[in-house]
Amino acid sequence: MTTQALLQLSADIITRYYNNEIEPFLAACHPDVLWIGPANTQIIRTREQLIATVAEEHHNLPLAMPDL
Repeated sequence: MTTQALLQLSADIITRYYNNEIEPFLAACHPDVLWIGPANTQIIRTREQLIATVAEEHHNLPLAMPDL
């Protein structure tokens, strides 16, 4: 994958994440991901646990990103 393609994919995943389309982000995570979030209880290990945690939440986090 070229650097430009990787940048475009990353921007797409982040944009979709902030539009509450979290599936592409979760699919891109390693099975043994370590997520350290902003809250004290947001230390999550494994994609499976991250998916379970995200399924319990819903946020409206709009984000505008420039075209790459």
